[in-house]
Amino acid sequence: MAHFDYEKLRKLRAGKDWSLREMGEKLGVSKAAASRYETGDREPSLDMIEKIASLFELKTNDLIQNKMSLTEEYELTLRKEVLKEYAAWISAHLMKLLIRENITDDLHPLKIYFFKLAKVQNNKILYADDMEQLKELEGFLKESASYVDELVETMSKGNVA
Repeated sequence: MAHFDYEKLRKLRAGKDWSLREMGEKLGVSKAAASRYETGDREPSLDMIEKIASLFELKTNDLIQNKMSLTEEYELTLRKEVLKEYAAWISAHLMKLLIRENITDDLHPLKIYFFKLAKVQNNKILYADDMEQLKELEGFLKESASYVDELVETMSKGNVA
């Protein structure tokens, strides 16, 4: 998640040798408000970030850091682990079906699907950067679980997949 880089603001102000009061006056805010921006106690509005960027002759992106909080990082990591387990469960069911049906050809559609699931489990989930990407992968996994369940049921009745 993007956050205002308050540490950078502190360094910029110190580089200009301005007091908090001087910087606040230049930005049109109180010394207390300037202090809260600089300590990270308050996120400035987008308008204020634009004023700060203009004051220090920067782009607004130079004042934003894409850093997750520890809670966000934990939630992302936990969700990744849950989805990897879910993918492993689906892969295991598909592998049982492949073994039971004696499907060994790597070009068989079910084997190709198995490899696709493995790629999601071992790469895509691991390298997802945010919850949105994980939600997309979760959607794919839910569809995969339904597909594998249908295959197992169909093939166990002796029908062709």
